[in-house]
Amino acid sequence: MQVETDQLAKFIFLDNKSEKLVNIEIDGVKNNRDMFMFCTELLYKGIQYLYDHDKSGIDIDGLTDEQFKHIQKRLLLTGIEVVLRCEVLPLQQENPIISMKRVPSKQHMVENPIVLGHCSSTPLDHHHLVISTEKAVYDISFKLVHGSAALEKMKR
Repeated sequence: MQVETDQLAKFIFLDNKSEKLVNIEIDGVKNNRDMFMFCTELLYKGIQYLYDHDKSGIDIDGLTDEQFKHIQKRLLLTGIEVVLRCEVLPLQQENPIISMKRVPSKQHMVENPIVLGHCSSTPLDHHHLVISTEKAVYDISFKLVHGSAALEKMKR
């Protein structure tokens, strides 16, 4: 069965109430860069389904640890591990990763992320989505895990 990313995200984050692994096959993913973009799109759409009920934008600074762990768990059921590193910045401090103008977090997650790791042969976990907001710098990457390894990580 072929489904669009939007439908897949809806199934992963809203419709699938079980704790069972979901096997997905992806057409059109030719390299790690494509896989990274696919994972990023699933992450965005999942967060939108779960936490952007009024369609006003995703407030990444407003996501709690519990909410992010829920997002991680839902994606882990598909074999995609989301790795998040977050550095909270003192007010007025320059972003140590990338110098850029910070904007409110609700606008920033979808509009102005920085993607590092442009080469298609770069390993998946070396591609990074860097989001800089008024309060923090978020560095997101992905790893693929399979079967029992995914279930083991969910227990943590």
